[in-house]
Amino acid sequence: MSWLTAAVRQASRLVPFSGTASNTKYILGRFTAPCVTCVQHKSDTPTDRTSSQWTAADRSTDLYEPPSPYKLPHPIRYGYNKKIFDRGLLPRLKNDENPLPIPKKRPKDLWEPKRALFGQNDYIDILGDGSVHPTDTLRGPWWLRGWRGNEMRRIIRRLNLTGAKLRYYRPTKYKQLKKRLKFLYKRHNVGRRRGGGLH
Repeated sequence: MSWLTAAVRQASRLVPFSGTASNTKYILGRFTAPCVTCVQHKSDTPTDRTSSQWTAADRSTDLYEPPSPYKLPHPIRYGYNKKIFDRGLLPRLKNDENPLPIPKKRPKDLWEPKRALFGQNDYIDILGDGSVHPTDTLRGPWWLRGWRGNEMRRIIRRLNLTGAKLRYYRPTKYKQLKKRLKFLYKRHNVGRRRGGGLH
């Protein structure tokens, strides 16, 4: 049922439509207003349903909507027991069966063996008497052990120490390193900011 049909039905209950000029009524949206010149609407004595004294039900603006057959009343989430409290910031309920457990406060024993003896053997050198350097235990190229630097300096160091061997046994690798070194040289030197070092 559309709102226009409902408005016409409500208007027909309040003031039945008449073809005469004296009983002509007007429908304004959801409401019905009697004509100003109608003598019957100006009278204060209620005679019939066409009286100007409307009841409270007639003055209501809510239109009647028939119950939908597709929205039958049924229990919602039947048998579901909600275990999460979402009605406020309370930590627990008064009638809660399982209240939140509060652990007992136990002071820390600072002199128990685990805390008192922590780190007592840290001064012992695990590598011996100190004559062996940590870099001597590393695995890798001999020219790279104990050395640090960026990619450009690493390639320069590799070519200076093993360049002749690479050029003879691995010419493709030697060519790739030279090409990469040329690119990095431009990357670090061409167009760099004044006063800045390597990127």
